[in-house]
Amino acid sequence: MVPWWALAGLFALSEVSVVHVEFRGDAHTFSMNEILLVVGLFLATPSDLVLAQLIGAGAVLVVYRRQRPIKLLFNLANLCLQACLAIVVFRMVVGSAGPSDPQGWLAAIIVAWLALLTSDVLINAAITLSGGNVPQDERARLLTIGAVGTATNSSIGLITATILSTRPSAAVLLFVPTAVALATYRLYLAGRRYEDRLETMRSSSLTAQGSMGHDATVQSLLDQARRMFVAELAEIAIFPSAEGENTDVLTLGADDRLRRTAVRSGAESVLWTRVRALEAGVLVTPAESDHRVSIECDVRGIRDAMVVPIHADGTTAAVLVVANRLGDLRTFDAWDLRVCETLGSSIGLSVESARVADLTRTVEGLAELNQVKDDFVAMVSHELRAPLTSIRGCVSTLLRDDLVLAPEDHHGFLRAIERQSLRLQKMIEDLLVVSRLESGTGPSEVRQVSVQGLLDQVLEGLAEAITGHALVLRLPEPLPKLRVDNYKVSQILSNLIENACKYSPSGSTVAVSARADPRGIDISVENGGEGIPEHAQTRVFDRFFRVDDQGRAGPGGMGLGLYICRRLSEAIGAELRLDRSDARGTVFTLRLPLKTPTSEGIRPRLAAVE
Repeated sequence: MVPWWALAGLFALSEVSVVHVEFRGDAHTFSMNEILLVVGLFLATPSDLVLAQLIGAGAVLVVYRRQRPIKLLFNLANLCLQACLAIVVFRMVVGSAGPSDPQGWLAAIIVAWLALLTSDVLINAAITLSGGNVPQDERARLLTIGAVGTATNSSIGLITATILSTRPSAAVLLFVPTAVALATYRLYLAGRRYEDRLETMRSSSLTAQGSMGHDATVQSLLDQARRMFVAELAEIAIFPSAEGENTDVLTLGADDRLRRTAVRSGAESVLWTRVRALEAGVLVTPAESDHRVSIECDVRGIRDAMVVPIHADGTTAAVLVVANRLGDLRTFDAWDLRVCETLGSSIGLSVESARVADLTRTVEGLAELNQVKDDFVAMVSHELRAPLTSIRGCVSTLLRDDLVLAPEDHHGFLRAIERQSLRLQKMIEDLLVVSRLESGTGPSEVRQVSVQGLLDQVLEGLAEAITGHALVLRLPEPLPKLRVDNYKVSQILSNLIENACKYSPSGSTVAVSARADPRGIDISVENGGEGIPEHAQTRVFDRFFRVDDQGRAGPGGMGLGLYICRRLSEAIGAELRLDRSDARGTVFTLRLPLKTPTSEGIRPRLAAVE
């Protein structure tokens, strides 16, 4: 039998080597207690096992980790409940079996996993009651890792119990696997902390790229610093650029409120002065030897802290303070300070990067244009392939010497070639129009016209495209004449009517109506198609956007028609809008002001990258 005091000492050693999992400013732990729990179940009385765990772990929680009373009571109750449940279940399962019997193996692993689940339920209940919530994927990850570790610890515990019950002197051989298991826990702890802080550092770096003059940016940055180091307080002191001015201090405390204060020249913090003199970060511990620092920390309620410089333009432009480590973790250490210095350097770089913000935006604009170019190449290569393939197939058929075609078939192939050639011509014309719009050039035909004359001109050019549809004109009389760019308005109306026919069933009605008011004339084009899906209606005027790309079958095209219409309407000072699109059909309306400006002021699209 193992005496209770020896078991208590081992429980204390195990509790010193726990793995901390940080969450919401608190720390929860996984330990190697399962090894000792399994040994105690086989080689100690139930009362000795409970007593040893409470005394050994409790001493560490009080002396080493200095836990608050409420958390100390919670952890001791958790340990006591785990031990009692383990003893009851173990006695029910193991019977008279020993640590070398399969029944004993099963009992040990079952009770170890039961202890893990009990701890998980209690900890998550405590977090929930305190207003927190552990994400399910995070909880599942921790449980999976804990289950693997528990199985490993249980196996080591069974080996230990077997050796101690048969040959106690051989227990020294357990040193290697136990040390490996402990090292694995330590590596997990280091990896977890590194992963979490790397992610927080990445988020902080992105946040730091915002303007340090915006309180929202500073608050987000300070909050991330607090979470990164599980701290209660974080602040940034921004030094003035000229002597005699105040230092701007922004502090985020436990109440999550950002406070801004101005510290006059000559009243700076001792901590700031030390950091500026050293040009390096400093640690403030509970056993601080500098009397002035101790007094300042007592006044401000700071127990421990890290203070690091933020360099910009070769000088210390600001300092970052992270103070009061939360939970039962120990105080900040040298590794924490190095990470905090890295964060300070990141903030400093973001301050310097503000000088090239305009260049960055320009580069982003060029990247967007490059993406548009890639989209254009992909779209054109796809859309040109279909008519070219059709033309090539028809020509190849007509050139065959071994095939005699009837006159009507011969004529049908030629008509197909003509249709596909016209389709190619329309694509090329659209591309030329887009090119002229992007460059700010293009023909202009500003003259006085009537709405009736405009529509007659458009319908004459669309005679073939509207075949198979009933076209209805609703034009009230009289309508005032307009001085407009005849070429551009005709192209807009032509595209709208052609689209209305293309996206409505054969034999359906396409209606063109106009109405006037003192400010201008609205020309609407309505079809009876199935309508544009709601999620696509905000994008119908985007370049290269096609509704059939969104999972619906359609007549194809490069997605330039409505984009061209919108750009042309902008160029002449008109307004093009989608009034309605539902099961009844779709209505587009072109609003022409009575005094439409010319297109001389068209801006090249490249100049819009600002």
